[in-house]
Amino acid sequence: MKRSLLYIGSVLVLLVFCISCEQKIELPLDEHEGKLVVQCILEPEVPPQIFITKSRALLGFSAVNTVEFVTDAIVTITVDGQEHALAMESGFEDYSSFSDSDSYWNYEGDSLRLFYYINHDLAIVHGKTYELNVSHDGAQIYAQTTVPDPAPIDHVRLDSTEVSYEWGQSYIDEILVVEFTDIPDQENFYVIDTQLEETVPVFESIYDPVTGEWIGEEVVDTVTEQRNSVKWWSLLSDRSLDGSTLSMNFYPPSQSSFWQYPIPETDTISIRLRLRTVDPDLGKFYESLDDQEWTEGDPSVEPVRIWSNIEGGLGIFGSLGISEPVYFDHIIYND
Repeated sequence: MKRSLLYIGSVLVLLVFCISCEQKIELPLDEHEGKLVVQCILEPEVPPQIFITKSRALLGFSAVNTVEFVTDAIVTITVDGQEHALAMESGFEDYSSFSDSDSYWNYEGDSLRLFYYINHDLAIVHGKTYELNVSHDGAQIYAQTTVPDPAPIDHVRLDSTEVSYEWGQSYIDEILVVEFTDIPDQENFYVIDTQLEETVPVFESIYDPVTGEWIGEEVVDTVTEQRNSVKWWSLLSDRSLDGSTLSMNFYPPSQSSFWQYPIPETDTISIRLRLRTVDPDLGKFYESLDDQEWTEGDPSVEPVRIWSNIEGGLGIFGSLGISEPVYFDHIIYND
């Protein structure tokens, strides 16, 4: 009994001693300065546009409107031994995002002001090598890309398959197939670029002539807009397929614009198709982004390292080759 009391007393004395010696220590941690992040994709017929931002801290806030643009860098692109300076400009772009809670989805939309460097007189040419140099607050960035040659589209066809349900009804499943020949003896990636013409309504508000209250809207006119889409989800690599005949598939539009009055029984939509040859660095960059998206939220998966060809920073300086357009007239049956 005496031994137990002695043991308890010793523990209490030790606890009092430890508590009385408590001291708060502040570690001199440096603030996160951030690396320069470059985003640029060169393509023919489009002036080079370069976005430069600061990287975020590991646990930093990641909202779209918190992007920190670098607006006072010195940016040049060199091609054929001649250096071209890029000037800083700005513009606005609409964005939207969804976030979920326990009981509902929350939609957020706004307009973001973008800052970028551009040279309207610098032509991007297939087969040429472009070197990027960025200088900002003592930091130096270098990257280079060679614009790949285009691979022409050989053939476009529409494959149709009748799919039947168990209860007897059926529908026609249509897939547009684009065939081409891989450029041999080099690493290539490919994506499809489509353009559609879409009829868009012009609305006018209707008000009660007596009360002045808003009643609704009516369509007073329509305008035709071109809808462009680069199908990055269809990114195709020629690994183990060097020089082979390749194909890429995607679903064509399944119905006409519902703003047409009356809706016709059949309609023909002209689809412009172009094949984009993606340089290897840009292809690996998009592959790593896709891998990161698939592993998001899984604690058992190793973190994905995003591919970058930027020396002294992060991001991508890539390029695309673009084939001559091919047009395919697609007949739509509006049920």
